Amino acid sequence: MPDGAVSGGDGYDGSGDSDSNDPYADNNAGENGMSGNSNGDTEEEYAGNNEGTAYGDAIKVDSLTTIYFDFDRYDIRTDMKDYIKANADFIKEKNIKAVVLQGNTDEFGGDEYNTALGLKRAISVRDALVLQGLPRNMFSTISYGMHKPVCREKTAECYAKNRRTDIVEK
Repeated sequence: MPDGAVSGGDGYDGSGDSDSNDPYADNNAGENGMSGNSNGDTEEEYAGNNEGTAYGDAIKVDSLTTIYFDFDRYDIRTDMKDYIKANADFIKEKNIKAVVLQGNTDEFGGDEYNTALGLKRAISVRDALVLQGLPRNMFSTISYGMHKPVCREKTAECYAKNRRTDIVEK
């Protein structure tokens, strides 16, 4: 397992406080210091590079796609729920047997905090996929925290791309 990675299960609560703030966060932090959409952009602008084809309200993907999160959050965003369903449909259609859910964060906060947050993100995606009818035991979860960014620029758009769970066939 790479440095900074934590493989998780249901019992890890990852409690802790962030030791720094997102410079793009609003001042209306919610419960437990968590804020919602942080820089005034719409959720759709955060969707990153998820590509799919819309059929009415449904999205169809031709590969497993990434699920993105708001700053300091691990709940599934409204704009990502169709991607959860599309990933579940793809897993069923391709008869995929094992999936790794890799939780990631931006660089804000301490290592321990971000590792815990990444794990919570992976578990949230797992739970959402299970609600789509997939067996829980097909998933493993891991957190890379802030150690595997896909973007290194110091911009709001780049930070948003790093707040994600990658869904990877094992």
